[in-house]
Amino acid sequence: MEPVDAQYGGIEMIAIAVIFVAIGYLEWVYLIREKQKASIIRIVMGCSFFLLLCAEAVYLFADNWSIGMFMNTVFSPVQKWLFAET
Repeated sequence: MEPVDAQYGGIEMIAIAVIFVAIGYLEWVYLIREKQKASIIRIVMGCSFFLLLCAEAVYLFADNWSIGMFMNTVFSPVQKWLFAET
């Protein structure tokens, strides 16, 4: 795996994180104002954090990984088996 270019992962990833933090803050304020249970707040904040990690990972690995590569990895052996290729 090649090292990430310093310019590639810079300001865009920070912007994604800032936007997610702002949305998370607004969700938290709404849930506190509506007097939701602590378990609901944990679920919502956990989902928000998980989605932040997913968005950052998709952005970071966009050039190294694609859904086409994944499908090829999964279905290439099946195709070879079906068509009796060696």
